[in-house]
Amino acid sequence: MSQFAVFFDNNAALGKQLLWEHTIYQVIRLFEEAERRVRSTEGQQIYSNLHGWWRKALHRINGKNGFKVPEETAVSQALVEQMESAKYDFILNAHNLGPDIADIDSLEFHAEAPRRQKTGIGRHAKPTDFRFYRSGLGGFDLRIEAKVLTKDAEIAKNYLAAEGLGRFSDPKEPYTDELVGGMIAYTVSDDRTTWLKKIDKEMSSSSPAIPSFHYAVPPSTQPTLFSQVPFNYTKTPAQTEVLVFHLVLEFDCAPPAR
Repeated sequence: MSQFAVFFDNNAALGKQLLWEHTIYQVIRLFEEAERRVRSTEGQQIYSNLHGWWRKALHRINGKNGFKVPEETAVSQALVEQMESAKYDFILNAHNLGPDIADIDSLEFHAEAPRRQKTGIGRHAKPTDFRFYRSGLGGFDLRIEAKVLTKDAEIAKNYLAAEGLGRFSDPKEPYTDELVGGMIAYTVSDDRTTWLKKIDKEMSSSSPAIPSFHYAVPPSTQPTLFSQVPFNYTKTPAQTEVLVFHLVLEFDCAPPAR
């Protein structure tokens, strides 16, 4: 039994494993296609010229100063726009893509969505970066947190900290009250493989260590990085952990740093 299956078995949720696998696979496909479209020549021309695309301050990357870096919420909005377009294209070509994409029309998503468990509303709300859900499955809910990474130190300081991965362990306003969540790193240097290795290494060296494993979500043969983080919100049925998958998406700063 895979560690992925063991997690669902330990949470008395083996019946949900296939639905989560299916959804994670489609979500990853959408993000990767949206990334490609944002980074395309056409996408760069559109987004890099929009007011608000770049952070106000210049950054130091790989020991050099003077880099413009995309702003986190701007990238997230661009991804949602391109995922909507990609989803439409997938639906039109579903007959050529097989059963793993055929029902993607039931997958809905939004940026900056309110948490289901919250203590504030309006300007006191703490929205999640992304929400995915299935039309017709009211209880199914996937939340994803995004962070821009420009240097290694930001993995521990931002990505794995209380305002990053730690949000899934919030005892009052958990990022999700489901079994599964996601983390995305927006990177502007190095490649996704390098960053995933750095994230995995930082999780293993954290105190306490954050358990992780790799699992190829069917039908993909490419392993995805997963971690198991404490779930500290009281609910019924009881839950002690959240399974979080990790994605790295590559974007471009100005001038390029790759």
